[in-house]
Amino acid sequence: MIKKIRNLPSINKVLENPEIVELIDTYSLNNVTELVRSVVSDVRSAVLAGHLEPSLQLIVSNTKKLAEEKWDYSPVAVVNAT
Repeated sequence: MIKKIRNLPSINKVLENPEIVELIDTYSLNNVTELVRSVVSDVRSAVLAGHLEPSLQLIVSNTKKLAEEKWDYSPVAVVNAT
């Protein structure tokens, strides 16, 4: 298990990924860094539990998904029933 944990990419390596750089441009370095740390922690826990193999792409895709869920404010159709 420890060998698998060592295969997790560093936070800096994740932040240098082009897809994450786009998120940084949109949402700020501090916000994205906190999100990446959270995702890496979740992936680390899953690796220790034996559920996942660590990979940079997994962390990037989970970070993008979480960022969209957390910060993507899209207009929502509503009905004014007054």
